Amino acid sequence: LKTNAGHYFRLPTFTELFGQAGIIVGNPRLIPEESNNFDIGFAYTLPTPLSIKKKDVLTRFHFEYAFFYSEVDDIITLVQNSQRTSMPRNLLSAEIIGHEISWSAIFFNHFDLSGNYTILDATDTSGIPFLDGKQLPARPTEEMYLYAALFEEHGRIFYEFNFIGNNFVDQANFILLDERILHNSDVTRTPPYVPVLSVT
Repeated sequence: LKTNAGHYFRLPTFTELFGQAGIIVGNPRLIPEESNNFDIGFAYTLPTPLSIKKKDVLTRFHFEYAFFYSEVDDIITLVQNSQRTSMPRNLLSAEIIGHEISWSAIFFNHFDLSGNYTILDATDTSGIPFLDGKQLPARPTEEMYLYAALFEEHGRIFYEFNFIGNNFVDQANFILLDERILHNSDVTRTPPYVPVLSVT
C-alpha cells in the first residue's frame, strides 16, 4: 500500500515558454502552477516465477492501482490558438480527479505484455460563469497504452496500441476532438557478437 500528499510548485517548461516547431506557440508570461496533490493506491509484484512442470510460465508480474486528486491554481494548459497551433496558458484554478492502473508481465521468458489505463476528470473551478465546471482543454477523459513483444537474445518484434479519448481544445468546450487510436510496430535484429582476433 502507498500514498502521497503534498503542496507542489511546477515551473513552466522551455517548450511552454518558447514553443516547439511551429505547433506550440510559446508564452513567456506563464507563471508557476501551485497545487495540493493526494494519491493512494497499491502495488503487487509476483514474488517468484510461476512454473508448471518445472517450466517458467509467468516469469514476472507487476500490477499497480492509484487514485489521485489535485487542486491546482494557475494550472498551465494547452489551448488552441489557431487552426494549426496551440498556446499554453495559465487558468485560474482546476480540480483533477482520476484513476490509473498499470501492469507488466513476462511469459515463458520470451513474451512481454505491459500497459496502463487512465480515467481523468479535469474540471475548471475558476468561478467564471461561462467556464466554471467545464472540462479542461487538452485533457483526454481516457487513455490506454498496450505493449506486446516477442523477444529473444538477438531480436525483438513488438506492437504498441495507444487509445486517446475525446477531449476539448478550447476552454468553453465548444470544439470536441474525437477519440483516436494509434498503432506502431517494429522488428529489430541484433547480429550475434563476433570476436575480433588480432595477431602480432
